[in-house]
Amino acid sequence: MIKIRKAKMRDVERVVEMWKEFRKEHDRKRIEENPKLRKHIKKKKGAEKIFKKWITKNIKSKNSVVWIAEVDGEIAGYSLNYIKENIPVFEIGKLGYFGDLFVRKKFRNKNISSKFKNKTIEWLEKRGIKNFAIRVHAGNKKAHKIYKKWGFIDYQMEMRKSVK
Repeated sequence: MIKIRKAKMRDVERVVEMWKEFRKEHDRKRIEENPKLRKHIKKKKGAEKIFKKWITKNIKSKNSVVWIAEVDGEIAGYSLNYIKENIPVFEIGKLGYFGDLFVRKKFRNKNISSKFKNKTIEWLEKRGIKNFAIRVHAGNKKAHKIYKKWGFIDYQMEMRKSVK
């Protein structure tokens, strides 16, 4: 049975462990696709500690939510979502964001990411947020396809260049 619940402070260490798993898998794939990305996804020294503070802040905040997926009592993934002010020139004032979305390999293809999406939409609707955004790396075709299936549209593409 799949259960999606709000993360609690006792979950911080487990979320950090999943984040490390997520980053290792994600970064390896992105670098394989494009080695020039290496320096753009390189983490700071102490990144784990920084992420731990970040996730703790988001668990405590009223403008963010961290979901935990459990399958038969085992943690299967997490999702970090938050509300962000849009640039003031746009009519859409606030947006909901998927910050992270990770499901461990052995739990994939069980619609857990869709359950995260649905819980987040419910959470956003309760807060009067009508627009939702998610960022995806250009090479992550599988995620891009899923997000399009969910009704997300392509909006922007960020490009990078080193100046030194």
